[in-house]
Amino acid sequence: MKNSKLVVPVLLAIMSACLSFLFNEKKSKPEILKRNKAKGKAAEKWFVFWEKFWGNKVTRSPNGEDYVVERWHFGTDKVDTVHVEVKSGKAKLSKNQLAKQKKYPKNYEVRRINPILY
Repeated sequence: MKNSKLVVPVLLAIMSACLSFLFNEKKSKPEILKRNKAKGKAAEKWFVFWEKFWGNKVTRSPNGEDYVVERWHFGTDKVDTVHVEVKSGKAKLSKNQLAKQKKYPKNYEVRRINPILY
């Protein structure tokens, strides 16, 4: 009887220590940067998949934005060109991206995508 009163608090302490180790582990800066990079790549892949799923033409752009998307409107038979920057999490726009946003105020979109697996 005396041992059962001691076992429960000890088990709770061990469980809380294990859970805190699993979920509150401090990560080094290179690990964080590696994870953020993978998260950004996953967000870009998801964006390309989604735009192609809706029948839009997606091309990679080398400067100022991630993608140039050509969207065809069914009713008007008109093609709109939109410059899209894909961001994940709380990532900020660079100076070059901000300049592009000012240059194309109506045709520049910043898409915030948070991948499910990250």
